[in-house]
Order: sequence, then C-alpha cells, then structure tokens
Amino acid sequence: MKILSCNIRDARAPDGANAWAYRRSICVEVIRRQAADIICFQELRPEQFDDIGQAFPDYDSYGLSEDAQSLARPNAIFFRRDRFTVVAKGGYWLSETPTLAGSKSWQSAYIRLANWLELQECTSKNIFRVINAHLDDSSQLAREHQAQMIIADAAAQRAELMQILTADMNCDADNAVLTYFTQAGWRDSFSLVGQMESGGTGYAFAGTYHAFDGENYCTATGAEKMPMLDWIMVRGAVEVSAAEIVRDNVNGRYPSDHYFLSVTLDL
Repeated sequence: MKILSCNIRDARAPDGANAWAYRRSICVEVIRRQAADIICFQELRPEQFDDIGQAFPDYDSYGLSEDAQSLARPNAIFFRRDRFTVVAKGGYWLSETPTLAGSKSWQSAYIRLANWLELQECTSKNIFRVINAHLDDSSQLAREHQAQMIIADAAAQRAELMQILTADMNCDADNAVLTYFTQAGWRDSFSLVGQMESGGTGYAFAGTYHAFDGENYCTATGAEKMPMLDWIMVRGAVEVSAAEIVRDNVNGRYPSDHYFLSVTLDL
C-alpha cells in the first residue's frame, strides 16, 4: 500500500510564475506518477480541492473544513474507493478547544487541525488508521502542544490498531517535537528503511522544503541544508518496505515548494 504526503502550497500565496494556475497540471502529473492508494494533503484550498478531485475521479476524500465559514479542507485525505472501506472518520482542531471549529492556541499563527480515517483494506480486511496534520510554522510552543495532542489521541485508540501519521511538522529532525513522537512509540518511516543513515540520503543530505528551487535551494538561499519538514510515521504492526522523497519536476518546474513524500507499507 502506497501513501503519499503532499504539502501542495496554498493557492492564495503570491507565487508569481509558481502560482497554482501555472503549476496545477504539473502537480497533477507528479502525483499521478506515484499511483498512490492514499494521498494526504496539507494547505489544500477549495479550488485546489476541486482540481484534485476532478483529476483523480477514482478516489473518495474526507476532511474537516477549516472553520465554520470556510469551504477549505486544508488537510483532506484522498483514498482509492475500490480498495478501502471507511470504518470511522473524524478530526479535531489543534488547540485548547479541539472541538471548536476555527480555534487556535499557544500563539499559533494559523488555524491548525488534524483529520483521521479508519479504513479497512478490501482484500486483506486489515483495519488501520490514517492521521493527517499540519503543525504551526512559527510557534514552537504551538508545535509542541499540537504534537502532544496527536500523540494523546493516537494513544487512546485500541492497542492493536495500526496507525499512520502524515504531517508537515514544520520542524527538522533535531526538534523536540520529533523526540516526543519517537518516545511515544511512533517510528519514522525513512529511518526504518535506512534512508536517513549518514552517508546515504541522510538528514544532512535530504530535505523537503525547497521554495521552488529544487536541488538549488542551498545555493539560492545560502542555507547549509534543505529542511526536512515533512514526515510519515507509523505506530503498531506496520512494516515499511520503501520510502522516497519525491523530487520529480516537469521541465524544471516543481509541483510545490515542498517535495512530496512517498512510503510503501505492509500491514
């Protein structure tokens, strides 16, 4: 089973030549190449949700609206309807009032939320849970509290339930947020297949945020390395057989300011 995590870059951003209208077809092409069973998005705006839905008619989707007045489902999850049945679904806001639509706390710059789906794979009848989230980009305090909320929610599920977390955590491997997850029993999918070992495509060499510069990011910005902001983590009896940072482009143009992540799992 292949899962794709895509920070698609908010269509409202003033990106000039990289605005959504100019990269829509690039984004669809790069995602289609992956032939994923489940696609988890971050920053999805209404027009992007509609474009993705039209481009992938074989998928159903689920996601809470950002707030009571909005049609935006920024963390929507798309899944192949011929392969999965929905067992349960839900979500919560990453705030002190998690059931209050549009709420935010801890100096969070933006409204942040998590969606989850409990799915049954039609052939094997295995049941698992997918959580998709986006932690705050500016407040470390918010990131830590938001991470603890996700950790507590996952820990409250039945012990045998396999769980998968896709997230733009807005923090690199050395941040306390990643430590919280690993201490709570979550495992980084890339580490499980040896992709993060020093000398390979390790943390010092790999990253996901490139600001539309691709592999020229460090040269363009003067940064020492490309930040690894996006993660796919697993909990329970989930085996990771492959993990990839998707660096695909079309004629030198990228689908987003983040590379997407692709992970193949055995349940």
